[in-house]
Amino acid sequence: AYSAEEELRGEQDRIKHLIEHIKDFKRENIIEKGAVEKLIKIIDDTIVLQIQHENKFHLGILRQHISDETAEKFLRILVEMDGKDNMERIEDHIRVLRNLYEDILDACPRLIPDMAQNCTNEHGVVVRGGETILWLLKTQRIDEILRNFLFSIWKIGNEVVHQSGKEKPIFKPTTDTVHSLVYAMKDFIRWFGKLASTG
Repeated sequence: AYSAEEELRGEQDRIKHLIEHIKDFKRENIIEKGAVEKLIKIIDDTIVLQIQHENKFHLGILRQHISDETAEKFLRILVEMDGKDNMERIEDHIRVLRNLYEDILDACPRLIPDMAQNCTNEHGVVVRGGETILWLLKTQRIDEILRNFLFSIWKIGNEVVHQSGKEKPIFKPTTDTVHSLVYAMKDFIRWFGKLASTG
C-alpha cells in the first residue's frame, strides 16, 4: 500500500531547508544582490513539492510499478504544463506523455498473462497501437472511456512525433491539449495501479 509518508520521506530535509531560508528573508527585511534569484528558487521548490503532494497517488503508482525515472518525467510535465503556448515545450510534453503510455503498456503483459501472446510482435515487444487498445477493450480489460483516452494519447502523440517536415498543420496543439492528455494519463495510471494491485 502507498502512503503519503513514503512520498515525503527524503523530502523532509528539503522542506526544512526551504523554511529556514524563508525565515532568513523575513529577518533580513531587505533584498540583497542575488537574493531575488534565491527567493525565486525557494518559491519554485515549494511549488514542486505542492504539485508532488497533490499527485502523490499517481506518482506513487509509477514509482512502485514502473520506475522512479518515469514518475519524475510525469512530475516534470505536471510542474511545467501551465504557462504560455510554447510549441517546443508543448510538443516535448506530448512526446513524453506518449512515452509514459508506452512504458505502462510495456509493463502490462506481466500483469495480464494472455496479453503477451496476443499483443506482441515477433520480437516479443508489445504493439503499442490501436490493435492492443482494441484487444484490451475486447477482452474487457478497459472500457470505452479508457479506450478513448488511450487512443487520444497514442494518436496525438504520433501526430506530434511524426509531424516534422509536414506542411503547416490545420491545428497545432496548445497547453489545453497537454492538460487534456495529462488528465487522460492520470486515469490510465489509476487503471494500471488497480491492475497492478490485483495482479
